[in-house]
Amino acid sequence: MGKGLWLLVVLAVLVPCTPPAVAAGSDEGAEKLRTECAYGITLAFSSKLDRAEEVFTSLLSHSPGDPRALNNLGNLYLLRGEADVALAFYTRAFAGDSEDPGILLNRAQVFEIQGDLDAARTEAAHAIALAGDPGAAADLLGLGLHPAAGDKGADKTRMSKERMLALLESALEQVPDSVSVPDSTSTTTHKKTGPSWRSAGPRGSDATDAQPVLYWKR
Repeated sequence: MGKGLWLLVVLAVLVPCTPPAVAAGSDEGAEKLRTECAYGITLAFSSKLDRAEEVFTSLLSHSPGDPRALNNLGNLYLLRGEADVALAFYTRAFAGDSEDPGILLNRAQVFEIQGDLDAARTEAAHAIALAGDPGAAADLLGLGLHPAAGDKGADKTRMSKERMLALLESALEQVPDSVSVPDSTSTTTHKKTGPSWRSAGPRGSDATDAQPVLYWKR
């Protein structure tokens, strides 16, 4: 049994899917959890994946079922090329926070990488509906609505900016008419019909073309 699957077995036994309220029972406790999560993300951005995994696992011990830790552990395993393990973490993360479209965008990327484009489109469409519009969904990943040049050489086992934007565009066919879709020729600010979400990952311009486009939950 691989390391990722073993960790999932341990979590399934010891950790409930929904984080208990006591995990962030005080302002001080909540701030410590946010700091720990941010530290893990910083380590991941520095390519210190093993150390980042230790931090997110520690976060889970302090806040059982924490969707931030579960989502971000999924990111680490996707970066390692273990898409099945990543999907399991994303699924558990969404069970703990079913209003976060960013987690669904990560799931959509796994499906696309695995070649299940229909599932990827459905997941991306759900994410767009939750986010409010395509622009808001793209912002969660630090993307603009138009692909940047130079993405065609990205690692085929990961999602490039160009591929993710194409997925979001194709997913629009499955989005309810009530969700506003911005004119692709417009340069005005997108009007969101749903909640406004702040990007939890690095801006697209800060990442190299070969890096996957991931949502990091803070």
